[in-house]
Amino acid sequence: MEIGLSLVYIVIYFLVGLIGMSGFYAPVVKKFEQTLTYHYTQFPFPHILVLFIVSSVSAYFLVGVHDFIEPLTFLRMLAPIGLAALIFMSQFFFERIGQILLIIACVAVEVYLQPIGIGNPFPSIPVPVTQIALIALFSIFCIKADIFNTVPHTLTLPYILMLFGICVLAIVGATPRYVCLISATLIGALATYLSLNFQTIYINFDNVSCSALAFLVAHVLLLNLGEFSFPSCFVITTLFWSELLVALWNRWLITHEGTLEENTNYHHAAYRFDAKSLMHNMLRAGCVILFISWFQLFAKNPYSLFMVATFIAVWLNNSLGEVQPTVQDLKDINREFVNNIKDNIQETKKIINSRKGNKK
Repeated sequence: MEIGLSLVYIVIYFLVGLIGMSGFYAPVVKKFEQTLTYHYTQFPFPHILVLFIVSSVSAYFLVGVHDFIEPLTFLRMLAPIGLAALIFMSQFFFERIGQILLIIACVAVEVYLQPIGIGNPFPSIPVPVTQIALIALFSIFCIKADIFNTVPHTLTLPYILMLFGICVLAIVGATPRYVCLISATLIGALATYLSLNFQTIYINFDNVSCSALAFLVAHVLLLNLGEFSFPSCFVITTLFWSELLVALWNRWLITHEGTLEENTNYHHAAYRFDAKSLMHNMLRAGCVILFISWFQLFAKNPYSLFMVATFIAVWLNNSLGEVQPTVQDLKDINREFVNNIKDNIQETKKIINSRKGNKK
């Protein structure tokens, strides 16, 4: 398929997500704005999942699956959609421990559904070891997805960047077109959700919905497991791993309090910047990571650039979480100067009085 036609399909599927989410979900947000009454029908994830189902089935028949190294079967396409729905529904039936066990089971099914043949990205590692490692990593990816969930901006933008990176890899022929199209739909849906909550936040994702959304993104990534491009796709996830490492470091060694979400750079930045500035600063690290993921296509091993990307993401995002001194005007400076003088006078009086008392 020509690049021009591929770009047309990408735009169409992006608009399906964008316009479809706007048509489905904008009335829900408007109703909430009027009534301020929250109901389970207002969860954003089910609307995203419906659009994802439409894009998955239509793309399967539209562009075909001939550019997969390992053939894409109906089971590989549809089963993960049902698993994502199970993860979302688990909040109505299970406590957190049950939800975690279900997420791990769903990730395990997803990984074992992916055949690993000649496109094995880790040929030096036995396949069972690779599968177990991926189950562990993507289980963490889904279970701790709530570390992004401070505001809609910090939740959606990392996933939009990950999915956009996959689209770029598809345009240069590194990933299958099918994966690109379903990624474009998710980008459109998340972009609409973000736009509806950009200036005023109406409806946040709940933590289980965050895990279900992360599972859909993991599904898109793992569809490339049997392809040679999987290491590049995995490099994109450093946006998550860098924030998780920072959160663990801050929680265990610095603050010793709060949740992991409250110890991320994104969380601190959300309270320091307005929406536009926050997005601009988050994009800085994201674009660098996408650039590194493209270089991973030509790397000799699948490990080194992932570690480099993680280090760079931590370094760039740390500037988001640093406490910057506030800029003071002349009036504030004068007031602070006068207050300091008063404090010094009071302190001097106390010292003189205490010395007089000692002499007596």
